[in-house]
Formats: sequence, structure tokens, C-alpha cells
Amino acid sequence: GISGVLFFVTRWQAHVREYRRTRLLQEQTMRLLSFVMAGKGPDAEDVDAVPKEMVEEMIGRTSFWYVFEEFIGNAEEQRTLTQQFFVTVCEVFFALSPAFFVFMLNQILEKSYRRDQCEYQSDLCKCRSSTFGVLYFTSGVTLLLDVYYITFLIDLGWHYLGVSYNIFRRILRHLLYLFISISIFFSICGIMVVLLFVIIGVAVKPAVTAPFAITIGGTALVAILLTVKLLKFQMRVSRAVTKNIALYKTQVADAVPKEVLDAVMGKNIKQALHANGLSLPGLLKIVLVYVVSMTAIFFFLFTGFQAFTDASDLNSSLINDAILLITVVGSYLVCVADGDANEMGHRTELLNEKIMESLQKTLDMMVAQIVTAKKAVKSMKRQMEEDQMAEDDSDSDDSDLKRKK
Repeated sequence: GISGVLFFVTRWQAHVREYRRTRLLQEQTMRLLSFVMAGKGPDAEDVDAVPKEMVEEMIGRTSFWYVFEEFIGNAEEQRTLTQQFFVTVCEVFFALSPAFFVFMLNQILEKSYRRDQCEYQSDLCKCRSSTFGVLYFTSGVTLLLDVYYITFLIDLGWHYLGVSYNIFRRILRHLLYLFISISIFFSICGIMVVLLFVIIGVAVKPAVTAPFAITIGGTALVAILLTVKLLKFQMRVSRAVTKNIALYKTQVADAVPKEVLDAVMGKNIKQALHANGLSLPGLLKIVLVYVVSMTAIFFFLFTGFQAFTDASDLNSSLINDAILLITVVGSYLVCVADGDANEMGHRTELLNEKIMESLQKTLDMMVAQIVTAKKAVKSMKRQMEEDQMAEDDSDSDDSDLKRKK
């Protein structure tokens, strides 16, 4: 449990640090665009050159909710009321997800323990209203979850109200991360306990528990394989697009500085991948659709098993297990094992061409604007130099006239 929490915390901190570093360098480049055009801009890898005020502002801006909004789309885009409502619902569900499993297990433990202890008590009402034994632990977990709910609601409200990153918001942000870490810890421990009881159940009563083991284990395994397949496809397309972008950069290197292209192209590539369903939220949506579809199929099958078969009969149980296993294997063949490497390469090329076609117009327009701006800066600089020379000549003529007088 602790190792799992440390893994999630480490990955989150690394992601946020890299994101802040990239955004700071991009904003620094665009802020000093005139110097970059003249070849005197900041080092693209030197984050220490960024002013401290910009660093503090970036830390305050990139809260938990901001990073999540950037993950599912663009945190700074203008949204309609419907889009904002959808984003808010996603944020609430995402914040509740680490605590949901803990809440369910805590309720089950409390009800089971209270029912077992109060079964033979003379005063049942008093027993059900009192706290004793394990119930002190469940009450503590309930209190912890309540504090977590209040913390994330306040922090989410401050995020939407645009409250400055003062000492109170700084403390609240750290409390939110602390409660999320605790929830993840309890969730991992609960999952391990449930898996342990599932293994014991399969060993003690295989005929009863095997269908559930095949259903849950098979769906989880295929979902993991599907996720790996989608991530590989995303990486192949992303590498192909990045290669084409690098080739385009060499073609316009004389007209546009590399730092400017890097600063403005990062989000364009991300948006292009998102528009074609290759962002992480798009991949998660595909996996979620698969899980929901399999859940509906298994619900239909289990309803039929319960209505027309006897679970205690060995032959019926084997037939039910075979049907469930065929369903899992069929979902694997349809969703994961569809096509060979050649087909995957062909799909990568098609999607790469589609993305580059949409990016090409943006790139050409951006380069044209930058070239025009560069010419305008040079023209203004030349005009300023000519005005300065004319002013110097006028001052020189005035001084000559004064000497003659």
C-alpha cells in the first residue's frame, strides 16, 4: 500500500514539475519574442532565467484542478455553459474516485460488524446506536472521508473563483494532496483484501466463485491489453507526427527561430492528437466503453444462468464457465487481436497524414505571421535608426550654427 502511494505521488510530482517547466519556457519565449527574433532570446533549456514572479504565478495557477483540465482538454479555452458543466462533473467524479472504494468497504465492514455483534443483544436499538470495537475505526474513516469531501469542494470552489495563491490556499492544496494519498492507500489495501478473499473463495468453492473470477479477471486482463495496444498506437502516431514536424522545422529554420516553433507547436500537436481520439482521455474513453459493454453482456449472461441453470450442478457450472470464457476470448479477438503489424502500420500512416494535413494549414499560417512580424520589427528598427541619424544630424547642424554666430 505504501509503495503504491509513493509510486503515484512520485509520478504526479514529476508530471507537474515537467509541465510547469515546459509552460514557463514557452511563456518566457513568447514574452521575449522580439529578442528571440533577433537571436538574443533566452536559453530554451534554462528555466533559471525565468523571473521568480512568473514561477510563483505558475505554481499558483497549476493547481490539481488546472492540471486535470489540461489533461482532459485545454484548461485555458473558453467554454460554453454545457462544456463547463461537463468539466465540473468530471472533476467531482475524479475527486470522488479515490475515496469511493474506501467508502463502500467501510460501509460494508460497519454494517457486517454491527449486525454480527448486535444479533443476540437484548437492546437492539441501543446496540445499533453505540460505538465499540471495530466501529471506532470505521467512524474514524468516515470522519476522514467527510473532511476530504469538504477540502476538495472548498479547493474546487476557490479554483473557479480565481482566489489568489495565498497561505490559506497553499495549506489547503497540501491537505488535498494528503487526503488523496490516504484514500489511495486505503483503496490499495482494500483491493488487496478483496483479491485475497476471491482467491480463497475460488480455492474453497470453485463452482460458485469461478464465474465471477472469469468475468472480473478476464475483463480486467483484456482491458489492460487494450490499453497497452492503444498506447502503442498513440506512441507510433505521435512519433510519426513529431518526425514530420522536425522536418518542417528544418525547412523554415532560416525564417523562424527554433524556440518560437517549439513554444507554439507543443499545444497544436496535443490538440491535433486530442481531436483524433489519441489523447489519454480519448484512450480512457475507449477502455471505459469496453468495460461498460462487457458489464452489460455479463449482466445478461448471469441473468440467464440464474433463471435457467443450477449453479450447484457441476455440469451446468462448467457450461456457464465455458460460455463466459468464450465471451472473454471473443472480446480479446475483436478489440485487441484485430489486424497484424502491416495493418497497424497502414493505420498509423493514414492517421499521420490526416493529422499533418490539419496541422499544415496552422503551421503555414503561423510561419507567415511570424515572418511578417519579423519584417515589421526589422522595418521599425530601421526606421528608428534613420530617425536617430536624422536627429543627430539636426543636432550637429544646430551646434555648427551656434559656433558660427
